[in-house]
Amino acid sequence: MQRTYQFDGFGFTKLSNELAQRLTAGGLRHHFSDGVLFQQQGDDGNGLWLIEAGQVKICRFGSDGDLTVFAVLGPGDIIGELSFFAGTPRQNDAVADGAVCAIWISAGLLNRLLASNPDLSLFLLQSLAKQLGTALNRLDEQRNLSATARLARALANLAGGEGEKIRCTQQELSDFVGVSRVTTGQILTRFEDAGLIERGYGWIELTNADLLRNGFG
Repeated sequence: MQRTYQFDGFGFTKLSNELAQRLTAGGLRHHFSDGVLFQQQGDDGNGLWLIEAGQVKICRFGSDGDLTVFAVLGPGDIIGELSFFAGTPRQNDAVADGAVCAIWISAGLLNRLLASNPDLSLFLLQSLAKQLGTALNRLDEQRNLSATARLARALANLAGGEGEKIRCTQQELSDFVGVSRVTTGQILTRFEDAGLIERGYGWIELTNADLLRNGFG
């Protein structure tokens, strides 16, 4: 089973199986290969995506080509509710991280479901509230924590506990924390030397999650 995570530790609210089935029944299924950009910043917010299989990077490409990764979402997560309710263009890009199957739920279908399913309305409100909390936490960390502390917390939130391998790249970590890949590599080496993590190709395993979660300085 794919792991869904968000770097700030505010995992998106998951749809129940019943709600997911209602959305899937009327939606349109799409398949995307690795690296496909299927939602772009500035697109119309005229519906939602429900991820059925695979993982999706929620990110933003800067004018200089730099990439900021905000989250990696998986089965049961939805994309686009903020733009839909606010009536604004999309704020972020969505890129397939490997093979992805996603269900497109149009505005018309979603409005009909909201009118007849109060539990769906509650779910979407919870999801929006968590996104707001995530954004506020990230702003606070960017202002007040060092790169070392931000990276430590990101790793702890990613893994959720000790003994679990994190499947993400050093570049993704550096993009999110907002420091260079070289600096990220240096900090990870410090963590490894201190016995906090173990590393392999494409994975990091936490050996002292509590210390990392407290920011490690």
